[in-house]
Amino acid sequence: YFVAVDNKIHKVRYSAENDEYLLAEETIELYNWSNSEYANMLPKPDTRIVEIDYDKEDYFQCSAYDMSFEDFQAYMKKCEEKGFSWDEDNSSSCWANNEEGYTLHVRYLDYMKMVEISLEMMN
Repeated sequence: YFVAVDNKIHKVRYSAENDEYLLAEETIELYNWSNSEYANMLPKPDTRIVEIDYDKEDYFQCSAYDMSFEDFQAYMKKCEEKGFSWDEDNSSSCWANNEEGYTLHVRYLDYMKMVEISLEMMN
């Protein structure tokens, strides 16, 4: 996959027969966000590339790319403004809860410059 000049994500495959790389016709938008109840409880990441990994009735997870550690920390502050209180923090992987009983996990992966965000209801 790569981001092309049209600002979309393209899948590329290599053709050994033709000794060339070929673009798939299907593209993926750079920034995907959901209108689900869970996604609406979270601030949208301030970055160019967001991919939704899971968007289910009782669980939401996305990956936000092109983010620095400072961006990760700023996102954590925005989560606090949305009512989440951080319980556990080991600097790059943090857990928070809100008054309604939802648990938020935000993790920074430095080698990918990515923030992984997940939200679920804990019983």
